[in-house]
Amino acid sequence: MNGVKNPTNVLHANLLNGRLTVGGLALPRVETDVAPKLTVKDAEGVKEVQWGLPSPYFGEQRKDNPKAKNVRFRIDGCCERW
Repeated sequence: MNGVKNPTNVLHANLLNGRLTVGGLALPRVETDVAPKLTVKDAEGVKEVQWGLPSPYFGEQRKDNPKAKNVRFRIDGCCERW
């Protein structure tokens, strides 16, 4: 991912009702002006990820990057269970 530091340092996945939910943190670099677009591709096609979710604790930890306050992402119902 261009402009994103360590996109998989924090990642979690849960199986909910036979559907995979994936979420984590992806911190854009301070100098990045364009909002990153996260997508996932599965058997159903390409899906856009919910991006820019609040991350207040991480924002406190990374005061050097004001974008850190809203870097959580999540996608629900991807990757059907077989």
